[in-house]
Amino acid sequence: MRRALLLALAAALSPGAASAHLVGVEFGDFYAGALHVATGVAYGATLVALALMAGLQPRESGRWALVAAPPALLLGALAASFGVVGEAPALDPAVTATLALCGVLAALNARPGPWGVATFAGLVGLAMGAANGQAALGGGVDPILFSLGVTAAGSVAVILGVACARAAADRVPLLSMVWRVAGSWLAAAGAASLALTVAQAGGL
Repeated sequence: MRRALLLALAAALSPGAASAHLVGVEFGDFYAGALHVATGVAYGATLVALALMAGLQPRESGRWALVAAPPALLLGALAASFGVVGEAPALDPAVTATLALCGVLAALNARPGPWGVATFAGLVGLAMGAANGQAALGGGVDPILFSLGVTAAGSVAVILGVACARAAADRVPLLSMVWRVAGSWLAAAGAASLALTVAQAGGL
């Protein structure tokens, strides 16, 4: 049963052509960017993994995720939406790779320190921003507004996620172990999704 659930999550995280479709364009370009983040399973799982990893850190380290992620999201989204990174099919798998990495760090309760947390949060932001920003290419949306929407949605998710993970663990210390278990599941799902993506790319 647990293996079946893990495989189902891995399949849901695997990137596909549908991830490039824009939703919510009728509400405006800013909201199209925000909804593109909100409707991606891999994006949501990666933000959760980042929140768990940062929330398990000491406060002086964990807060650096809140500093590094938003500008990285904006930079990645702008670079991709203006075509700076070109057509890069590896961007969605890169998001899944950061999911696996953050999940591993959370599961191990690693202490990378302030600069380490900032680095990992920046990597998540760049990968996620770029993966989402590519949807603006040829989508008939304003790349700046779309990128701002991506940044806003991702930043709010990171801020709320880290705050909730930290506050919950402070109130109920046992939850720290729960977060670590959740991190291990996210890491396993991310790794399985990457393996599935590589197998599909290789025609296996």
